[in-house]
Amino acid sequence: MQPFSEKTRIYLGKKAPDDSYDIATLSRNDLFRFPASHHQKYKIVDATEDDFSTHLNWRHELDEMVRLIGEEGLLKIRCGQNVNMNILSVKNFLGRRLGLEVTIVDESPLWAKKFSAKEKWSKEEYITTTTFRIKRKNLEIYRDKSWSFAVLTTGKRIENVVRFCASIRKLDPNNQHQILICGPYNDSYQQYGAEYTPNLEQYRDDYAEICAKKNSIIDHAKNQNLLICHDRYFLTENFFEGFEKYGYDFDFLSVDTIEESTNAWFQHYVKLGYIKHSFRWHKEWYCFKDKNFVRDNELYPVFINGGLNIFKRDVVKQIRYNPCFFWYQVEDVELSMEFMKHHLIPRSNMFSTVLTAKRNRDAFGINIETYEDVNGGEIRVPRKKLSRYKRLRRGVFKKFYHFLTNKKLLDYLEKEVLRM
Repeated sequence: MQPFSEKTRIYLGKKAPDDSYDIATLSRNDLFRFPASHHQKYKIVDATEDDFSTHLNWRHELDEMVRLIGEEGLLKIRCGQNVNMNILSVKNFLGRRLGLEVTIVDESPLWAKKFSAKEKWSKEEYITTTTFRIKRKNLEIYRDKSWSFAVLTTGKRIENVVRFCASIRKLDPNNQHQILICGPYNDSYQQYGAEYTPNLEQYRDDYAEICAKKNSIIDHAKNQNLLICHDRYFLTENFFEGFEKYGYDFDFLSVDTIEESTNAWFQHYVKLGYIKHSFRWHKEWYCFKDKNFVRDNELYPVFINGGLNIFKRDVVKQIRYNPCFFWYQVEDVELSMEFMKHHLIPRSNMFSTVLTAKRNRDAFGINIETYEDVNGGEIRVPRKKLSRYKRLRRGVFKKFYHFLTNKKLLDYLEKEVLRM
């Protein structure tokens, strides 16, 4: 990425048409995120250097391209066709995306003209170059830096709630941000200027109506940046600093989460495993901090752990939690799916960190084991993955993850899991 400049055009590639463009590329290592200084800056975004249909993470990239544009701008894309997507996929994503008004300025070749003439199409002619005019609605909410921090509690973890409030006010000594508690009143919270959601008696404790409570938080939040968490999370000193670096142009995201007692990375940004588009219980994949291996050819590629969610308030007001889902009924998966139906991709801010007091386990409640690597460093490995690997070596699970052979699985463990 080039340093910040006054240019209003950006070329996503290696060689721009002329010197009037900034030059940049979206990187998997940065979770497809540009620096905050580039958001809402450009009037022209040119992504025509290569065939966009070859990009595995095309939804993430489109999401970020939109954020480069201010109130109005042009987005130019060259896209072919394969089994995963084509230019029609791009049109669906942009044209149906919440918060955008999109029209087409130019397109080549013109499909209708060729079909009407009954001309034969070559493979190259399926590559379509389209220029979209994009108008972003309510852009002011993506410039707002005010926060509402909300916590759900049953009143049993008073010390955790106090720590949560204290971690906020340590970074916000002037009480500029709102603290909202969905739970019983307690005198210990008052020194932090905490407010409460009303009418707790309407919720049935035996049903664990967590989504209805979170909708109440949404309705009573005063500020645009809304964090909703359970009573086991605490902010760290880099929270606001990380958002200054990441930027406030987002809709729905998580932040890096560390398990407090073990200092292990907690699964906040997760990929669904074997069964796509399903609410059935099944295996999850972690989306690692240093390498997001989500594939956007899947309809619902990723979800955010429900323990801590961050939204733009006015956006989540339009989508909301589903009150028919109770606690531990994958309400977080369902919410992420709804955002993606509106073409708002869940994202992860790798610059801000929170701590969780919850014991670090994977999707099946498997503890994280700590070992010493050959260089004397510390490695953390989910016990379940190691045990499955051992069984694989014995030939019991010969088709464990159909895309991995024995050697590839070993490489995967060494490069990704062992270096978490």
